[in-house]
Amino acid sequence: MDIMAHLTIDERFRIYEMHKSGYSSRYIGAKIDRDKSTVCYELKKMSGNYRPDKAHDFAILARTNKKKRKLDLDKNLRKEIVDKLKKGIAPDVISGRRKLKNNPVNVSTETIYQFIYSSDFAKREKLYLFLARSRKTRLHRGTRKRQKRVSIPNRVSISEREEIIRKEAKIGNLEGDLTFNKGNQSRNIGGLVDIRSQKLFLTLNKSKKTKEVIGNMNKKLKKVKHLVKTITFDNGKEFTNHAKLLPKSDRSIYFCNPYSPWQKPLIEKMNSMIHAVYSKSADIKTLSKKKLQEVEDFLNNLPRKILGYKTPNEVWEENVKLA
Repeated sequence: MDIMAHLTIDERFRIYEMHKSGYSSRYIGAKIDRDKSTVCYELKKMSGNYRPDKAHDFAILARTNKKKRKLDLDKNLRKEIVDKLKKGIAPDVISGRRKLKNNPVNVSTETIYQFIYSSDFAKREKLYLFLARSRKTRLHRGTRKRQKRVSIPNRVSISEREEIIRKEAKIGNLEGDLTFNKGNQSRNIGGLVDIRSQKLFLTLNKSKKTKEVIGNMNKKLKKVKHLVKTITFDNGKEFTNHAKLLPKSDRSIYFCNPYSPWQKPLIEKMNSMIHAVYSKSADIKTLSKKKLQEVEDFLNNLPRKILGYKTPNEVWEENVKLA
């Protein structure tokens, strides 16, 4: 067990969910392959009000300093990394693929992030614009506007959903959401992501009316509806028609607690990745279903560190054979 490596954002979300469910630090540590003391220290850091997103950002800030980085000193390595960033490849994927290829000179994910946010060269090149969130500084999550309370018929709370641990889950446990572009709060992209494989299913909606949103999700999931087990949404009114989503299939639908989008962290992350490929500032009225399918295909064929540098499509297909 490696207790020296820094906790990842995914590990922090798992700590949060299991701690909230009443599991002990020893149990949580065993599940994420960390020492009990690491989990105890992590939970104590925020005085009983633990938020995984904030904890991760605070940890990164604490490690950041202004010393010259490897990428400032090695111009050839820097050029290679910068070229990949500008192609939309995430820092963790750049780092992971180098290790996978047994490259003689490795560079960690954190080294790339620190270079992006602390190097004068990176600031001049505005490399942060090529990241999923495109932010000048490493801000905490949770800044999204609160949703208005909506009465959802036959709403079942996420607290009644069995714990879903990504690495142990079967395919078919989905998280869903809508994401919008700047200047248009009607037309939107609907997203569903499988927790086990991170495979995305995207829809283009002309409005956020529940009939439109749920109808398009039904069309998208038609070929895989027999695999769907659970779907988790937030409490937006666009999901009030949820009873009509795969109505004849053996599936359960759950809703996050009010104002708690971090309870479906994967689709929140996927929204950022979508806009890293299709800019949030683009005019969504010009987005076609064909172009959106290209975005979906690109992301589903993008290797992920958390998947052992396999692609979502690869992991999905492996698990379909086991289903």
